[in-house]
Amino acid sequence: MHVVIVGGNALGASLAARLRRLSEEVQITIVEKKNYVSFANCGLPYFLSEIIPSKERLFVTQVEELKIKYNLEVLTECEMLSLEAKEKKIIVSHFGQLKEIYYDELVLAMGAKNNVPPIQGLEEVEYFALSSVEDAVELKENLKGKNKIAIVGAGFIGLEILDNIYDGRKEVHLFEASDRIANMDEDMSLIVSNALISSGVHLHLKSFASAVRKEDEKIVLKDNHGQEDKFDSLIIVTGVRPHIDSIKDSGLELVNDRFIKVDENLKTSLPHIFAGGDLILSKDLLSHSDVYVPLAGYANKDARIIANNIMGLKESRPQVLRTSIFKLFNLAVGRVGLSEDEIKKLGYKYQALYSLPFNHVSYYPGASRLMMKVIFKDDGLILGATIISNVDVARKIDTLSALMRKGGTYKDLMDIDLSYSPAFGSAKDGLNMLGFMFDNIKRLDLKVIDPLSFYRNKDEYYILDVRARSDYAKFHFKNAINIPFDELRNNLDKLDKSKMIYVICYTGVSSYNSCRILMNHGFNCTNVLGGHTYLSLMNLMKN
Repeated sequence: MHVVIVGGNALGASLAARLRRLSEEVQITIVEKKNYVSFANCGLPYFLSEIIPSKERLFVTQVEELKIKYNLEVLTECEMLSLEAKEKKIIVSHFGQLKEIYYDELVLAMGAKNNVPPIQGLEEVEYFALSSVEDAVELKENLKGKNKIAIVGAGFIGLEILDNIYDGRKEVHLFEASDRIANMDEDMSLIVSNALISSGVHLHLKSFASAVRKEDEKIVLKDNHGQEDKFDSLIIVTGVRPHIDSIKDSGLELVNDRFIKVDENLKTSLPHIFAGGDLILSKDLLSHSDVYVPLAGYANKDARIIANNIMGLKESRPQVLRTSIFKLFNLAVGRVGLSEDEIKKLGYKYQALYSLPFNHVSYYPGASRLMMKVIFKDDGLILGATIISNVDVARKIDTLSALMRKGGTYKDLMDIDLSYSPAFGSAKDGLNMLGFMFDNIKRLDLKVIDPLSFYRNKDEYYILDVRARSDYAKFHFKNAINIPFDELRNNLDKLDKSKMIYVICYTGVSSYNSCRILMNHGFNCTNVLGGHTYLSLMNLMKN
């Protein structure tokens, strides 16, 4: 059996290695357009900052090493031009010479390419993207001595580039067509936006490049608002799309004329042809909708699934939770599951909970807070989460992902056994506490409100601020009454029992305890989740 793999990076190289581990008899050929295989695409931004010191470190393995270890034929600088499925062959250009390659099984693993939007004048200026080692080398060289840089696109790649080129001395402008950073929930996007602005980044939301032109040695960028500015370098990273130009006329069935349609075993509409990774859509585990998730983890899992199916070990592709994380300055931003916007579109009744736990007990040196948002379906099913902090984000988001894979609920958060010692955690972990919070809402009829909704309607609310008087004096909402938590029981007569009382504190903990006092004395109250800290993180501490 001859298996031909078109593309030699994450999906292709992993697939070839798995096939060889399963059989010494199968003939394996990798067709790769570039002159190298298996490079660390996700490591490219870190080459810009020299965290990864040399381009050689970006190569997971070398061509000759791959050939020797796995007994493969690897054709580099070999581009597939067309697919003729009836004859089970592909037409390639190998060092400029046309060549036919016949297969028994074909795997399409070409990956994705930059999705550059239509911008007037773009063909007349030099701009950079970041999808290959060559891109990284060229961009790194270009940025030397450049002081004013425009990055168009505030997705993962744009943010990682910014994180690795921004040193506080360069003037960096980040343009994003939507009103959100990296398609995050509005409130969590505000936190990241505030972190960017506080660090000196010039952030332009709802702004995109409508036209560019060269003027002397500068690039003039005109945005959709008609504003113009001059830059030394222009980087465009507005997402990716499947690299399917060579198979568009092959008869393969596509979805939305963009994605290769596959079944649960990653078989395409044509016999003996598989596809995976960045070429296909995934099925979301919670919404069951089709989503595009061009992440390396899924490509590597697809490699195993396809190899197993080729060799008769039938295996289906699992649905996805889109678990992800990115670094921005000293912060990690982790996400899993559905966004709040997606949940609203699905029509689910839900409850978003916010918490600010420490990564370990506060009395042990070095404690830092995590900004946690977890969304539950009304029945307690965990639907999604975002966590932002400088510590412990990956552990928390991965724990949630593992629970959600098995249909985890708030009860699982209450019950989950997590490691504890003062240096590493708390006896009641932040994830446990979120489960307890949901339990209180359901069983104690505790009313809560998210910080952004509270802020937008604050002038209409009867507000009780239970922070210390010194904190209240520094800042408070003009219609807020101040009764510190430890004085509340003796001052209940100062509150209007006929009104709904919105209780706010520093993080949401004292306000919860205050709500319990009030509810036990017959008051109606609502706890403001996250308190003044969340409002401050979103840059909303305004009267």
